[in-house]
Amino acid sequence: MSLLYLSKQNGVMDTIFLYWDKHSNDIIISLVTGLITSGTFLWILFLFRPNISICDTIGFDIKEDGTKRYLIKVINRTRNKIFDVKAEVHLLQPINVEGGTNYRWKKLKLVKDTNICINRFDTKDKDASYAMIYVVSDDLEEIWKEPSSRINFTIVARHNVSGFGKVFSKDYYTKASIKKGTFCFGNTFKISSIV
Repeated sequence: MSLLYLSKQNGVMDTIFLYWDKHSNDIIISLVTGLITSGTFLWILFLFRPNISICDTIGFDIKEDGTKRYLIKVINRTRNKIFDVKAEVHLLQPINVEGGTNYRWKKLKLVKDTNICINRFDTKDKDASYAMIYVVSDDLEEIWKEPSSRINFTIVARHNVSGFGKVFSKDYYTKASIKKGTFCFGNTFKISSIV
């Protein structure tokens, strides 16, 4: 390296050190303030995420035409609407392989698997539009034969303020999860027996 190059580099470093000596407090305060502001903003946005409850039991009824329906109820517990709602139901069948167990995921049919939005949670809502019942049209009792199999219900939604999404999932391990009857209205997962 030439002496000229070193002297130029030292001059730049001297300038940086002089600037740092004069303005170090301002720089540190600006950095800390920026980090706190960004962190607070992200924390507030993080609070604006969907919150969905999924029932622990699957309702079961038979329509007038003899068609069996299996019902899974969800309730939007969020204080805002949720949108871009998508749901799926799978039968998980274990397959023993060397070293462990794999699962075969068989997608089951929902009558409707997407919703544009579900209204915010409000117990004064006379239509209870914060609750949604998904109908499985496949015959679960016929398909769900192996005791080691299970049913998985998954729902994905986005918060309408932050746009943040979240995935919710529930596994049903035995056929005892199926209860004959339909879900009661509103903010409950109670199943009323069919008379």
